[in-house]
Amino acid sequence: MKFITVRQPYAALLVSGRKTIERRPTDTSYRGLLAIHAGKKQLEVPEAFQHELKTLPPKLLAARGCVIGVVELVDVRLATEDDRDAMLADPEVGQRRRAWLVSGARALSDFLPLRGLQGIRELPKELVAQIERQLAV
Repeated sequence: MKFITVRQPYAALLVSGRKTIERRPTDTSYRGLLAIHAGKKQLEVPEAFQHELKTLPPKLLAARGCVIGVVELVDVRLATEDDRDAMLADPEVGQRRRAWLVSGARALSDFLPLRGLQGIRELPKELVAQIERQLAV
């Protein structure tokens, strides 16, 4: 299983299923389960999407420096203006950003500490086993 680091509150929005497209600067051929690591830094959510944060569990929003859930990465393509609502952000179309389409979001009940890294990385086997036990995959 691979993982990506995503800044909060976007990590929480992904694993809650409210965000179904992750904007990334790069492409990937990987498809399958993707662990979401909540980075230590936070980003501001545009005012138009602030309402999405109100229904998230505080524990999920507060998580930093740990794996908080998984999604299924199903496709990657160039971002378009039509992706704005699914991204909960500006798709930055002019910068040739990629839209990583995800589904099947599942939050973990017990978050797993991990040092974040840029890009898409292989998740340590012991963490994969812990995730599988939590999700009964």
